[in-house]
Amino acid sequence: MRDRIATWLWDRGGALAIAVLALYVAVAPDHIVDGDNAEFASLSTTGGAAHPSGYPAFVLFLRAMRWLPVASGAHQANVATAIVGAAAVLVLHAAARAWGARPIAASLACAVFASGPVVLRVHTEAEVFARLQHPNIVQIYEIGEHDGRPYLSLEYVEGGTLDRALKQVLQTRSTSG
Repeated sequence: MRDRIATWLWDRGGALAIAVLALYVAVAPDHIVDGDNAEFASLSTTGGAAHPSGYPAFVLFLRAMRWLPVASGAHQANVATAIVGAAAVLVLHAAARAWGARPIAASLACAVFASGPVVLRVHTEAEVFARLQHPNIVQIYEIGEHDGRPYLSLEYVEGGTLDRALKQVLQTRSTSG
């Protein structure tokens, strides 16, 4: 039994799938991101049918995942998507092994595949905004990671906090409109 578990964890990609699942769940947002995410978040909590192209199997999977102890319907849909993503990594590992790859090579290829969405989400947005230079846009000086958490080093702007500035803008718009 112990050998079967070890084989599943190391030769069959189980440890990688568990690590990917943990990473994806850790970064799954608890809010609606964009696009189909809003539709899936609604369908996961209320039921119903998706838009014409359907995704009926995914909607059924979302409904089955209602037991997840999460903060919101959006978070539930995002965590359920993380489970599907980890399963995709496991299937990709099995395919790489079936094509003759050694366990370590299959795991490395799957790790590169699995890290793509996380890396792209954090760094691409920051890099795009770092290139913008405009008097009304705060300059981004550095993008990095400390203790496993991403950070941005931003230009200092005098005149109060962003929260206060936003409140003033919103208050001005509500009284003038």
